[in-house]
Amino acid sequence: MSTVLPQTLKNPCLLIGASRSDALALAKELIGSAKIDSGNHPDLHIYIPEGKSDLHPMANMQTLIREMALPPFESPCKVFLIEDAEKMLPSASNALLKTLEEPSPDTFFILLTNHPDRLLPTVRSRLHPISYTQIDPEAFDLSPYLSLAQNEKWDALLDALPNLEEENPTTLFKGFLTWVAEQKNPNLFQKASALIVTSQKALDHNVKLRTVLLNLFLEVRARKEII
Repeated sequence: MSTVLPQTLKNPCLLIGASRSDALALAKELIGSAKIDSGNHPDLHIYIPEGKSDLHPMANMQTLIREMALPPFESPCKVFLIEDAEKMLPSASNALLKTLEEPSPDTFFILLTNHPDRLLPTVRSRLHPISYTQIDPEAFDLSPYLSLAQNEKWDALLDALPNLEEENPTTLFKGFLTWVAEQKNPNLFQKASALIVTSQKALDHNVKLRTVLLNLFLEVRARKEII
């Protein structure tokens, strides 16, 4: 994650891929109080999606607008933190447009999202984006397992698969794509990438990692195009 200095921030800002702790770290610098660490400060206002719909209701945005009109209690400025900003209802988003376009000098807005494309364009155009990029995990070396699949040593592969169950799926998939990339065949890489997408969807539907990996090896071996 890149460090963002408060003096370089533009108001209002959109933190893409940041966590609440990232946002609180910025708020702490802006407000200048250790109370921020607990998320408990009279000049810090945090808004999160609510209810079964898991959305930001219009009432909360109306509350935000009223609180913005009040002076800070202890600090030079107030900070309004809106988590999962893409979950604002259109009516709530539209209610904030003027506020975001002309924030008062003693008010700072921090919006968090992992899906900036889901924000209304009229909202997104008023925000200054800051991307928090995480370091990609190292690719797991899958070559021994791929070698077993190459040689159709399925019993040995089944015995070895439990060793992978504690690994991060991202590192495994990245390792697979790294191996395919070494074959220097763009067509194969494209097909392998499609297999990874299918595998990730299976994990999202609670299919066990061991099963996903085995299906991946079997699918690739059946095609006899990559291995």
